[in-house]
Amino acid sequence: MKSFAVSFTEALTIGSVWSEYWSLRKAEFVDHKGWDLPHIEGVEFDWYDRPGARWIIVTDDNGRCIGGSRLLRTDAPSYGGCSYMLRDAQLGLISGIPISMLPPNLPLDPQLFEATRFFVDRSLPMKQQMHVQREIVTRTASTAEELGGRELIALMPSKIYKIFRRFGFDVREHSEVGLIDSVPHTVGWLSVF
Repeated sequence: MKSFAVSFTEALTIGSVWSEYWSLRKAEFVDHKGWDLPHIEGVEFDWYDRPGARWIIVTDDNGRCIGGSRLLRTDAPSYGGCSYMLRDAQLGLISGIPISMLPPNLPLDPQLFEATRFFVDRSLPMKQQMHVQREIVTRTASTAEELGGRELIALMPSKIYKIFRRFGFDVREHSEVGLIDSVPHTVGWLSVF
């Protein structure tokens, strides 16, 4: 297993794994979860997939994408009026995320990175999925640190933070819980050190 972070300008240098990443995202978020997200020609993407973002890609020993995430600095340049997902949800620009569950006054901070779109290839055995999850979180945190970040912010199913703690991450959760797809979710902060 191998993991790496890709910037917008590096994307074309990684070959077919780039399209595999987007296809697996569609399989997870559109096909499996049924979310109403932009997708075309078998791939899913949204307005936060923009210059300034980093895409974390995990590959198997054959170089095939088996998981990933997206990382965006919370003060990254805005395109089309978007900031970052949680802040935009707080401003009422995104439906599906209950505003009541969000912490107040989400900042624009060069040391705070939002981590989103975590996914693992569901065809993998459960034990291997856990290894891939750990690699995704570890690479996401180390990439944020390399870019000057001190902390990640994410919206996750509450049970996922227990797994992150088992992986050795210091996780702090916001007290308000919200239901997304009938699953309890919370906003959490992960130290990248």
